[in-house]
Amino acid sequence: MCEENLPQAVRSGFEDIKKSNDYGTEFWSARDLQPLLGYNHWRSFENSVKKAITSCG
Repeated sequence: MCEENLPQAVRSGFEDIKKSNDYGTEFWSARDLQPLLGYNHWRSFENSVKKAITSCG
């Protein structure tokens, strides 16, 4: 999904929880993304992440 397709509140939320490593590479924690994407329970979000990984593999 392209960033411009996301609602402004979600885009702002992504920036708020963004992390970076010692090399400046940006990343996001799945546990931090979970509520931002509307998942109330980790199990539901984890299953979605696993499906996405399978689809990309």
